[in-house]
Amino acid sequence: MQNGEREVKLHSIIVHETDTGYAQGFKEDAHSELMGSIKLEDIVFSAQVQSEWSDSALWDKLLNRIHVKNPKKV
Repeated sequence: MQNGEREVKLHSIIVHETDTGYAQGFKEDAHSELMGSIKLEDIVFSAQVQSEWSDSALWDKLLNRIHVKNPKKV
């Protein structure tokens, strides 16, 4: 990690879809053939979400495999 943290591990990801519902995914889900493949190019972020990023070109950089250096301080 750029900010000096070490041994950081991601347990799961939760996406709040509505006021009362959410989806949760685990590492095993990401590698499961039952989940199907997800291409980076198929992921879509709304204009509102992208407007809140400090780097408005971040998604284009990732899609074009351009190296992105994480900031030391967030």
